[in-house]
Amino acid sequence: MFSERKTEFIAAQQMLEPWINFADEQGLTLVAPVFDNAAFSVTQKASGDGGYRGLFGRDIPADEYLHEIIAEFQIRNQEYDGRFYLVGHSAGAQFANRYLIRHASRVIAAAYSAPAWLAFPDKNLKWPLGMGRRTYSQNWEGRSVDQKIDIQPSPDWWLSAAAVPSLLIVGDQDTTPIRHVNNIGGDNHVLRAQFWVSSMQEFAKNSGVRCNAQFKLVPNVGHDYKKLVPDMQHFIKSYL
Repeated sequence: MFSERKTEFIAAQQMLEPWINFADEQGLTLVAPVFDNAAFSVTQKASGDGGYRGLFGRDIPADEYLHEIIAEFQIRNQEYDGRFYLVGHSAGAQFANRYLIRHASRVIAAAYSAPAWLAFPDKNLKWPLGMGRRTYSQNWEGRSVDQKIDIQPSPDWWLSAAAVPSLLIVGDQDTTPIRHVNNIGGDNHVLRAQFWVSSMQEFAKNSGVRCNAQFKLVPNVGHDYKKLVPDMQHFIKSYL
């Protein structure tokens, strides 16, 4: 158990490391939630997409866990309004995408890279893949009673998210096939990211809202977080 927890801390530290110099230069505070298997189903798949990628959690939803961390920071910095810049990569980018959809008002700007799965503005897809209502019973190991899940997304979540400046970035060599699901774009990271941004742009346009979501393809890069970070930082810097 100790080694697993240690691994989770290391993963969070590795997420932070490429941003330390940037944060120091810009006067920013870095926060990386430590999501673990027992509470947030990180490397072990929970039934019904119950992990942090979809904002779920065993005892507290993953988004509310982040909010608790921010609230502690606000106690020590009472002038801070609770809004922040959101970044993530791969599985962390799945969390970032769903968080942006669910809590757009808390995000100043977002830059995230290479998620395999996203929340699309499509009522025919159930959350966390789309706008459809999701109801099921989540079984967490060690709990005698199943957790009842009932998520009822609002289209307004996506419209609010569309208004937030966001960059979805992928390396052009990130084309390893991933599991096919109808109506979410192609079957690799590049095609799905492109389809999500174009879907958001079309949804926002049809609703009379300006969409500030952008897609960027980085040449000669695969599923490599550190090589994508410079473009993410350049984007975030433009909104400081």
